Amino acid sequence: LLAFISKNVQARILDHRCEIFFVTQKLHIQGKKEDRVSIFPLSLQGAVVTTRNLSYPLIHERLHFGSNGMNNQMVQNTCSIQIHRGSVWAFHFFGS
Repeated sequence: LLAFISKNVQARILDHRCEIFFVTQKLHIQGKKEDRVSIFPLSLQGAVVTTRNLSYPLIHERLHFGSNGMNNQMVQNTCSIQIHRGSVWAFHFFGS
């Protein structure tokens, strides 16, 4: 359902351990240092992304299923994901 919401609305699925976002442009995540963030492309063609404030930053990198977007860690209380091509699911896990 997140994929059908307007791009102008930052919707999320939230529970006590995780929040999930559908990202087509840019996302800022508010959390805590050492929270985990995983990014998965929506399509088999992958996505091209740039991230900031994560242990393993991605700069204009192509993500494929099961690749370098999994289980990253925040190094600040906020991080960002910018999409250059495609779209992704972003999972923010609370606590380390």
